[in-house]
Amino acid sequence: MGLLIEHLDGESYSIRQAIIEVIGNLIAYLSDVEQTDQVKYQTNGLFDILEERFMDTNSYVRSKLLQIAGRLCDLRVKFPKRRQRLAELVIG
Repeated sequence: MGLLIEHLDGESYSIRQAIIEVIGNLIAYLSDVEQTDQVKYQTNGLFDILEERFMDTNSYVRSKLLQIAGRLCDLRVKFPKRRQRLAELVIG
């Protein structure tokens, strides 16, 4: 995962979109497994990365973030604090 994160600051917006998609899928996967402290820590870290990308310079990347945020809000497991922050970022 560390190797992928390095590419988030790269020039290719399509790579950044793909990495954001992967992060969203990882959060969805982690929401279905047993919620240990390590899983919660990883999930919070992935949410932090998504939140940082709302400041991306490319509109296509931000559009992908909106799609991912919608999917995360539709998950069975609700992340109350994170959903609130995602809503604030989407609106503002």
